[in-house]
Amino acid sequence: MNRKIEILAYILIWIGIAVFTIYSVLTGVERHEKMECERWIEMSKHLPDWYWTEWQIEQCKHYGYQIPENQQIRRAD
Repeated sequence: MNRKIEILAYILIWIGIAVFTIYSVLTGVERHEKMECERWIEMSKHLPDWYWTEWQIEQCKHYGYQIPENQQIRRAD
């Protein structure tokens, strides 16, 4: 009986570690992407030739960041 409890405890510990790891990775990626958007928005205010790529616009809009319409001009090259 004690062996079964020990095995169950190990299983629960590993499940807890897995859940914590997955949660940490997902929230870390989200935080990083938000930080990128904030950095790009700040850079766009100071760099006159700044332009946004499609994926940058999509990423920032996904998190609710507003990109000024005049900066949403995309380069054709």
